[in-house]
Amino acid sequence: MLANVLKSSTAIRASIQVVRAFVSLRNAVALGRDVARKIFEIEARLKGHDAELDSIFGSLESLLNPPDADVPKRPIGFLPEPARR
Repeated sequence: MLANVLKSSTAIRASIQVVRAFVSLRNAVALGRDVARKIFEIEARLKGHDAELDSIFGSLESLLNPPDADVPKRPIGFLPEPARR
């Protein structure tokens, strides 16, 4: 590039720096593509988790809420034989 025209050591160093800049730019673009691809894969894998988590939280909420007080409960334990009838 510049070194082909000027033939000085400064022009050669400048040409090397330009090539290095383009190589690092190419690497940065390639890295950006890899990151974008990985993000897309993660989003695709986690797509259905929101509905599953809502279902789990709904089940947990129903377990945490106490049952209605209107429903009579059976006493716990054994009853003597004559009291069973």
